[in-house]
Amino acid sequence: MSEGSGAQKRRAVSAAAAAAAVDDNARAAIVGRVMEETERRLAESGKRPKPPSVFRLYLAIVALLVGYFLFPGRLRPEPVSVGPPVDWDSGVLAPGTHAIGPNVEHLFPKLLHGVDDFVFTKSGSMYINSVEGAIWKWTGKGQPVVIAHVGNKSCVFPETGPECGRPLGMALSDDERTLFVLDQFHGLSAVSLPAGHIERLLPIGVTVQPGEPNTKFLNELVRVDDALYITEASTRWEPADEYPCALECGRHGRVLKHDITSGKTTVFAKGLAMPNGIEVSDDGQHLLVCLTPIVSIVKVRLSDGAVSDYKTSMPGMPASLTRHPSGGHVVGMGTVRTLTLDYVLERPWVRKMIYKFMPTALVPLLEKTHNLCVHMDGESGDIVDSWHDETGRVVDKVMQCTVHDGYMYFTSHSANSRLSRMRLKALNRT
Repeated sequence: MSEGSGAQKRRAVSAAAAAAAVDDNARAAIVGRVMEETERRLAESGKRPKPPSVFRLYLAIVALLVGYFLFPGRLRPEPVSVGPPVDWDSGVLAPGTHAIGPNVEHLFPKLLHGVDDFVFTKSGSMYINSVEGAIWKWTGKGQPVVIAHVGNKSCVFPETGPECGRPLGMALSDDERTLFVLDQFHGLSAVSLPAGHIERLLPIGVTVQPGEPNTKFLNELVRVDDALYITEASTRWEPADEYPCALECGRHGRVLKHDITSGKTTVFAKGLAMPNGIEVSDDGQHLLVCLTPIVSIVKVRLSDGAVSDYKTSMPGMPASLTRHPSGGHVVGMGTVRTLTLDYVLERPWVRKMIYKFMPTALVPLLEKTHNLCVHMDGESGDIVDSWHDETGRVVDKVMQCTVHDGYMYFTSHSANSRLSRMRLKALNRT
């Protein structure tokens, strides 16, 4: 660069700076004239501006709170009674030797992503779903293979969404020639085995009977003889609204009954708070349904759909139920109760404040990092055994706990959900 050109550039920069200074001075002059004019008019009217007082600040806060309660927004939280605090220091719930610990193995972490459910065949093979809409079969040897896609067959992880599908609960027919799959976007489908052909049985957004809301937020299912019983978390919220739906604890969930032979679907039970996991009772007379946000499990009588309490005041938020080989059920809970969580659940106004003012990313601060699986007696519903991941890191927010052939299998409620298992013999459990 020559000295002449450098000097020219320096003069240009200086000129630009001078122009900017003139603009700033002009703006300052305009602001000054406005302030002078305001002062003159206030002086003529005999009024002077006053500094804000503590009393005025108090009135402003009160006004905001009044406005908040007069205009509550969409969330309508309902009362919840969680019962007495959980005794974590003694009895079957005391953490210790029942650890979900270092002997847990994660199965095919590079293949199976976002596993929500799995089922075993009579021969011990597994059908497993994954977040990109794939249905896999694993014989117990080698690697699992894809046998079907609920959505677009071209979807490969990390591709996800409505086009791919998001399979949730699954159930096998007695002859193991049909796998029933519930999907967040596509509703209920039947997968023929082993060919893998898909037949849509109950789409999302249809009316199952006159006067009832359309299907919207299907969750889990269980097969009983020639019928499928499906939990629908809410007829008010969408699946993407899982967080406000749980905070609200509203009684707008239901159980649907789908007759496999006729293809007819009806509302079997309703008025439930975000029903989730579902399984048959040991006596075969009831369905047991997890009401996740209100820490309860209810019974739904199979003969007429009547709902009654089964187990209230669970030690956490029950997400799933599976049959235990020795009787009773295993319940998975990725969120356990604490005094803070109990306080929040029992006060609707606190939940409303959380929804309005707390970012979703901060909500986990209200929860204790602790995963829990419990074995419940089939008759009394009493907890007779428990397994703990006190770090919350071995299985991230455990959802399903299934005991099969000497192992406990886990899925989790997180974006990184994997299929994991732990040999129970290592804990002297069978």
